[in-house]
Amino acid sequence: MEPVRVDVAGVAALATELAAAGAELAAIASATQVVLANPTLVWALSRSPVETARAVARIERALLGPRGLTGVAAGYAVLAVDAAGQAADLAAAEAGAAVLRAQWGALDTAAGLLLGTGLRTADLAVVAGGGALDHWIPQGPGVVRDVPAGKPLPPAPTLTDLYGRVGELAVGEVEVAPVLGADRVVRYVVLIRGIEPSLNPTLNTPWQAVKSSRGSADSHSRAVAEALRRAGVPAGSELMLVGHSQGGITAMNVAAGGRYRVTHVVTAGSPIANKRPAARILAIENRGDLVPDLDAVDERTNPQRTVYRFGADRRLSQAAANHSLNSGYLPELSDPRFGADPGVRAYLDSAAPYLLSRPGVPRRFRLDAGPYPPPGLR
Repeated sequence: MEPVRVDVAGVAALATELAAAGAELAAIASATQVVLANPTLVWALSRSPVETARAVARIERALLGPRGLTGVAAGYAVLAVDAAGQAADLAAAEAGAAVLRAQWGALDTAAGLLLGTGLRTADLAVVAGGGALDHWIPQGPGVVRDVPAGKPLPPAPTLTDLYGRVGELAVGEVEVAPVLGADRVVRYVVLIRGIEPSLNPTLNTPWQAVKSSRGSADSHSRAVAEALRRAGVPAGSELMLVGHSQGGITAMNVAAGGRYRVTHVVTAGSPIANKRPAARILAIENRGDLVPDLDAVDERTNPQRTVYRFGADRRLSQAAANHSLNSGYLPELSDPRFGADPGVRAYLDSAAPYLLSRPGVPRRFRLDAGPYPPPGLR
């Protein structure tokens, strides 16, 4: 429900208008009373006393009666005073609310900064048990099922187009899209979505993301590799991997796998500082997103890796929205300043064989964990 907002200035202006209307009516009433003392009326009273008396009585009722002009003028004056008082009360309430909003905003931001600092100094997976936790996270073999893929990507797709398609993937889905470059070489763009923070039956779960972040031998990474095989991607093909959150972690794992020549990886909101595949990497991080801090490392741009950071909203209450692909990242990708960034521009130029291309018919797969083996066999 939208909050109710009161126009305090409008209420104050109404009070002024009511006071002016009351004053004008009072002036009219005063001028009308002067008519009762007019010599002509006195002469008419001597000539036609009954009719004149009736006329005077009607004038007096109009001026002084229960609904007379004098009473109406007084009523407007009372309303004006009341409206002015309401405006003053509302102004005071607005001032108080502004103070409360400022205090809450400061507390909200402080909480976000404090939690972010904690995440940067202590990886949650390490705190929870490190290698022992890895052993007990459920790991199935990874099951890949075909699902309808829909229409191809647009010609010469942008990163906004690619992440827009990532946002359209259902839970557990990955899309493999062939692209034909200007050099007539077929390459592949692989789109990998992030986690669903719920007990869903796919591999897009928080504990699978933890497993992916701690190594590369996890169900999600294996299932993406299997999806590439099912899509008919020949070994040694050039790939560009595009992932959000857990999808970015898995993209880095797949890039380190060796079966394919992954030349480019783009991640958004992914903790990937501990992964070093031999690929050109663009890591996009919203400063208000706490998830990239889970790797406890402040990534820096180097010849292989471009780190693009944006955003200044560090409020804890906005952490989920800042991590969301639709609200936290896609608006920035569409902003001209993103494409104008020198590091981003250099990365996009290097990825031209994928972006300045003609996409073919994509394949889409749903990735499930499959039956879990006993703990000792993981």
